[in-house]
Amino acid sequence: MSVRDAYLIQLENVARRKSLGQKVIGMKIGLTSRAMQELMGVATPDYGHLLKLRQTIAHSVAMSILVLNLRKIQCALLRLLALLALWMVLQKKQPLFS
Repeated sequence: MSVRDAYLIQLENVARRKSLGQKVIGMKIGLTSRAMQELMGVATPDYGHLLKLRQTIAHSVAMSILVLNLRKIQCALLRLLALLALWMVLQKKQPLFS
């Protein structure tokens, strides 16, 4: 498959999604650095379309649960880091802030 073929397929998919009511809200350019181009074996950047996703009630609930869980994880990590800092201070018998 050529790059041209891949972009034609992308355009067909975008047209199909637009016919289903989705909207193009922007473009995405990738592989803009020479290092990433070399890593992926390409000579030029690529691009794609950004589509607005319809947010359903199920999606909203799932995202809320994810955010709540991430906050719990963040709090647990902060407590762990605080305990680790305290342990390090006690091991060296040095003040916490110098």
